[in-house]
Amino acid sequence: MADDAKKVMARTLGDVLEGMAFTFIDSPEDADLRTDAAEFLHATIEFDGPSAGKLGIAAPQALCAELAAGVLGLDSDEGDARESMSDTLGELLNVTCGNFTTAMFGAEDLVDQSIPQVEKLDRPAWERLRHRPETMTFMVDDVPLIAHVAVKEKH
Repeated sequence: MADDAKKVMARTLGDVLEGMAFTFIDSPEDADLRTDAAEFLHATIEFDGPSAGKLGIAAPQALCAELAAGVLGLDSDEGDARESMSDTLGELLNVTCGNFTTAMFGAEDLVDQSIPQVEKLDRPAWERLRHRPETMTFMVDDVPLIAHVAVKEKH
């Protein structure tokens, strides 16, 4: 199920970013995922239903401001976009989680979602996250974005 979960997460995240933030993700094989950014945001959310698990997305703060601007219809350097980037990243993940669990388990099963948690990451924490096995890497406007998914089967 892990590979299936990664594929569903990638497709779902792409759909949500396109539909809500009017941006596209790319998953190139040889992407240069290095960045000069020093500050990142990392949103996580847990779900519990037919299976339990955790989803997350992380990006440099400048990309988070761009995503917030896309959702809010603002320029990324406007104060409202910068002030809303944590909330926006959490809401993008919240919608992604809802769509992910529906795609994975169907619309008939009840799935509980936690409230998204958003934290700041420094460069070492970003690098550790980037190299975890459940992590997928994408490019958004030539800026790296990390997503991760873990699903635990219930017995």
